Amino acid sequence: MRRVTGWVLAILSGLIILYNVTQTRYNRQQIEDHPWITFFSGGENLERAYTFTPPFTGFEIAVIAILIIGAIMIFLPTPQQPSAVDKPQDEH
Repeated sequence: MRRVTGWVLAILSGLIILYNVTQTRYNRQQIEDHPWITFFSGGENLERAYTFTPPFTGFEIAVIAILIIGAIMIFLPTPQQPSAVDKPQDEH
């Protein structure tokens, strides 16, 4: 269950980062194609996007932390529980 949760966290944070990378590329294209519209609209034609480059915002730090926690949950070994066969039984 822990590994599944780790995969879910890692995939979710990866998708958030991927979405923001595509939004950053869209914004760069908008600025290059329509610089005057961007200037006079005050950037209203741009999508809000996080760049995941320093300085980091609180949201970016949280997404990166979730990615790290997910990776730890995936790769941390699971301790083995002793089975009933392995336990010594007292003979009286």
